[in-house]
Amino acid sequence: MEAPPLSSAKPEAEWSHDFGKSIGEILGQAPSSAISDAEGTDVGPTGKGERLPIEMALRLAKGEDEAQETKPPAFEEVPAEALPAESGHRSLTGPKLMLAGLFALVLIFSAAAVAGIIMFVRKNGLPDLGGFVSKVSLIRTPAAVPPSAPPEAAKTVNTVVLVSKEAASAGDMPNVVSRVVETDVKATKSFDATGTAPADKAKSSGTVTIVNTTARSYTFVATTRFLTKDGVLFRLVKATVIPANGNVSAAVAADKSGPQGDIGPASFSIPGLAANLQDKIYGQSETAMAGGSGTVPAVSADDLAKAKAAITADLQTESGKNLEAMLLDGEKVIKELGTSEELDSQAPAEGTKTASFTMMLSLRFRALVLPEKKLRLALLERLRVTDPTAGDADLGPLRYTVQAGPDAEQRAEVRLEADLVNK
Repeated sequence: MEAPPLSSAKPEAEWSHDFGKSIGEILGQAPSSAISDAEGTDVGPTGKGERLPIEMALRLAKGEDEAQETKPPAFEEVPAEALPAESGHRSLTGPKLMLAGLFALVLIFSAAAVAGIIMFVRKNGLPDLGGFVSKVSLIRTPAAVPPSAPPEAAKTVNTVVLVSKEAASAGDMPNVVSRVVETDVKATKSFDATGTAPADKAKSSGTVTIVNTTARSYTFVATTRFLTKDGVLFRLVKATVIPANGNVSAAVAADKSGPQGDIGPASFSIPGLAANLQDKIYGQSETAMAGGSGTVPAVSADDLAKAKAAITADLQTESGKNLEAMLLDGEKVIKELGTSEELDSQAPAEGTKTASFTMMLSLRFRALVLPEKKLRLALLERLRVTDPTAGDADLGPLRYTVQAGPDAEQRAEVRLEADLVNK
C-alpha cells in the first residue's frame, strides 16, 4: 500500500506509537561511540548537533528492538574479540568428515594394492630386477661427452726426382741413378673359336632308310645313288648290306655342294637297280638333310685379342715374381715403371675355320728399380732446404707417383712424398 502524500501526513503523536521512537528522537540521539561506514571510516559522533541519515537511524532503532526481543534471559555475553569475523565463520564438521572419508579410501586402496602384490609374487615369483635395471641402463641417454679436439694432420714433405738408368741432366730436379731388371716369360694356351665362316664345298647330309621287299638280300657299294622326285641326287657314304624282306638305315650325302641339298623328309629311288626292282627296293628319309648352306666355326679378330690379353695377364704375374726375386735390399719395383715387348707369338690367322685354336706368346718385361735409400736421402735433403728447423724429424713410408716415363732410355720423373715422424 502506498504511503499517503506529505500534505496529508498525520500529526507526530499519531505516528509515534507505530515505530516505538519517533524519527525526531532517533535523529536527535548522540551515540556513545563513533559509527563506521562500510569501509571502516568513522562517520563521527553527533555531539555537535549533526543529524544522522534517516537510513542509519532506522537501522539503529530496529537493531535495538530485535536485540531486546531475542536475547535470552540467561545469555552469557562473549567478548567481541573472541568471536571470528562473521564473513569467515564456517562449521568444521563437514571438512572433518570429508578428510576422514578420504583417509579411509586411501587405506582401502593401499590394502588392495599390497594384497595384489602378494598374490602376484606367490604365483610368479620375484621379478628379475637386475635384468630390468640393465635394460633401463641401455636406453638411458649417455652423458654428453665433450668433443675432443681433432687430431692434428700429419705434416708431409714432397719433391720430384728423375730416376734413370744412367746419370742424366735433370735441371732443378735431383737425379737418382738406379738400375733396370728384366725377365723373359712365355706361355701357350688353347681357346675356343667363337667366330663363323661360310662352309667351303659344304654338302648336305643325312640318313636314309633303305627298304627291301624282295626275298633276296643286296649289298650296295659306297656312292650308290639315291634320287629324289625333284632330281636332287644323294650318294651312299659307305657300303651297306640290305637284308631280304627288311630295311636298314644308312648315311647319305648330297652329290653336289650348296644349299640345294638342304631338303626335308623325302622318298628316294635307286637309279642303279633294274627298272623292275626300283619299286621293290627304295629309300625313305624321316628327317631333313642339312649342311649345304651352313657355316662353320672360325677364329675371329676378337678371339685373337682376348686370347693375347689373357696370356699377357698370366705372364705379367709370372714376371712380377721373377723381378721381385732380382731386387736387392732397399729396392722396390712398381707396375707404373714397367715395360714389356713381344719376343714371339704363334696363332692361327683370323678367319681360320676351326672350333678351337692355340696361341703361344713370349714377352720380355723390364722394370726401372726404385732405390728407396737414395730416394729417402733426396727427400730429407729437400726437407732441410724447406724447413731448416726439422733436423730431428724422420720420414715415414715413401709414396710414389710416376709423372712421366719411363722412356726408351729408362728415365722417369717420380714424385716422392712422406709424412714427418719425430724421433
